[in-house]
Amino acid sequence: MKKIKGALLKYFIINIRANKTGIYDELLTDEEKEIVNQQIFDAIWYPFEYYRIAFTAVFKVEAKGDVKEIIKWGYEFGKQIVSQMYRRSKKKRTLRHAITSYQHLLRLWFNFGELNEEIVSDNEFNLKFVGDQPDFDLHYYIALGWLKAFFEGYLEKEISTKFTKKLWEGDGYTAINLTWKS
Repeated sequence: MKKIKGALLKYFIINIRANKTGIYDELLTDEEKEIVNQQIFDAIWYPFEYYRIAFTAVFKVEAKGDVKEIIKWGYEFGKQIVSQMYRRSKKKRTLRHAITSYQHLLRLWFNFGELNEEIVSDNEFNLKFVGDQPDFDLHYYIALGWLKAFFEGYLEKEISTKFTKKLWEGDGYTAINLTWKS
């Protein structure tokens, strides 16, 4: 069963709980409301389906269905992660080390899937999400933002990202291309 750490799930649950307009009461089923009302612990593994439910609801309400907003959220979250992890680090930051660090983070947050890399040149590489990956496009849109911020912060370069394959559009996997100026 695909699982996600509570630290990521909590972000979406908090957004739902903080909205006092009643819109989520209309949007969520009784079963989904029970999930949202659970106490969420950062270090506990939760079913990925809980994340899908909460993320989809927040996407519809807070992002107004705009995937560009989701990418921005991912970017801001990624900047926070990098600033917390590497603010005191003085060691040389190589692309290989950045990819390894990102793969380690994924293992901390998700219990499924793999991330394969293909280094194309000194300023370009591809990341391919393989294995038991979810067919859930919002997950990859937020990842697009995470990746951009993470690698910008780590490599100290302005990064461009784009999808080259999309699982939710029928490709066998999702792939993202990352490039920067030398």
